[in-house]
Amino acid sequence: LGLAGYTVGREFKPLAEATLSFMPAPAKQPVVGDQERSPFQRHDAVAYIEVSGALVNKGDWLDALCGLTSYELIRMQLDAAAADPSVRAIMLDIDSGGGEAAGCFDLAARIAEVAKEKPVVAALSDVAFSATYAIASACSTVFIPQLGEAGSIGVVSLHVDSSKAIEMEGLNPTLIFSGAHKVDGHGMAPLPDKVRAEWQALVDGTRRAFAQHVATHRGLSVEQVMATEARCFTAEAAIERGLCDAVATRYEVFEALLADVSGPATAPI
Repeated sequence: LGLAGYTVGREFKPLAEATLSFMPAPAKQPVVGDQERSPFQRHDAVAYIEVSGALVNKGDWLDALCGLTSYELIRMQLDAAAADPSVRAIMLDIDSGGGEAAGCFDLAARIAEVAKEKPVVAALSDVAFSATYAIASACSTVFIPQLGEAGSIGVVSLHVDSSKAIEMEGLNPTLIFSGAHKVDGHGMAPLPDKVRAEWQALVDGTRRAFAQHVATHRGLSVEQVMATEARCFTAEAAIERGLCDAVATRYEVFEALLADVSGPATAPI
């Protein structure tokens, strides 16, 4: 976990896009396996999983059209790659501003489990913020491009008081409910101070759990992670604070993985 499981600081060479499995591959580097039946894309012994757009816990076939990626889809691909003995390394191609808290830590925990068996490398193609960084932090190693950004280790919740808009429309809604807290935080009235305080405590607790998660996987203290105050960091600053390991493009990372897995199966990665 954390920084273990992959060589950091190696010299990378440029990698042409055409050698990536999700683009037409040169004849001299044939794609291994049946891409039509596999839930993940691959090239030789490296599995490729894309993590992009807004992240949601559950999704359906419309996700891609709406710019969404679900945690359950990522996990399905991850599990398949983990169970495939011919796959010796997994690369997550990450570019997302974040997503839902629900399901995020469960996916990250699964990534950490798989990373104990074979390298799971995060290659940011641009940014990894909030829930997306929670996923990246669980990987064996996190690479970031020169102009990439990472971080935003925090939590946000939104309440909209629509009472004035309802009044302007001449409406007078009545809530009929049972249970003292059944309608806490409804949007047809200002948020009561007591409910706001309870929600703030919930958000604070989730943020601390987020910080604990990052600290565990990145070899940092909870205090160091909390001190970031949910700031978004440039590549240099993210590496300096231990959130990422090295600067590299996703193409360079993919080429390095291909080179590493081309050796004997017992060779360290």
